[in-house]
Amino acid sequence: MALTAVQRHLLTLAVATKLLLYPAYRSTDFEVPLDYPPLFAYFSYLLTLPAKHLLPASTADTILKLSSTPIETWQTITYMRTTVLLSELFLAWGAFRHIYIYLAPAWFIFLFRRYCFPGRLEILPLAKIGATTLAVFTAFLGPFLYMRQGPQLVARLFPFTRGLMHAYWAPKGLVGHTHFAVLPDVQPGHCFLLTIVVQLCLLAELWLMPTYTVFLRAIAHCGFASFMFGWHVHEKAIMLVLVPLR
Repeated sequence: MALTAVQRHLLTLAVATKLLLYPAYRSTDFEVPLDYPPLFAYFSYLLTLPAKHLLPASTADTILKLSSTPIETWQTITYMRTTVLLSELFLAWGAFRHIYIYLAPAWFIFLFRRYCFPGRLEILPLAKIGATTLAVFTAFLGPFLYMRQGPQLVARLFPFTRGLMHAYWAPKGLVGHTHFAVLPDVQPGHCFLLTIVVQLCLLAELWLMPTYTVFLRAIAHCGFASFMFGWHVHEKAIMLVLVPLR
């Protein structure tokens, strides 16, 4: 059964309040796996603060109750929907989601070619971009690496063991592990290779012509290549294609 985003958000809220995030990523006690990145978990903890003080005690306790199966009531769903809506109005929500790693090649090529290597290597822009990137990764990955939770974190964020598809409405129409009678079975490595090859078609143009227009096309192209050829594709990944083309 495909689990809803509300269920995952509820689990993340409860875990962020009742359980340290570091052991939570290796825990197998929950029906809904904790597969959201650390920044989202930290953000979920901030959402628990108003829940404790603004909601009736019974509702707050239900939202923040840690159980193997998330507790869904109309109060908990209303709170989750409201906080998601408000956060999307005031925050760059995508920064908390690792799904945007699909677009990383286009961002890397554009920033490096436009600012760090416009014709020759520029050390200062390279140092600024590199230091900013390193600082962000250190902030949200550092504690997990220090606690030696790197392998568990990677296994949750990149679920290669869950099969080709995320759910039945994803583009290929295949759910979980799929074995073909005639065609060879699809492996994560096959999807990775196909995705990179297709992305290179427009990344090469972006390298030669690092303009903003080509960059937007490359963003949409990378997202679409990942949506069509990636492993364990989520249905919401199509938004990575549609938004840049607006």
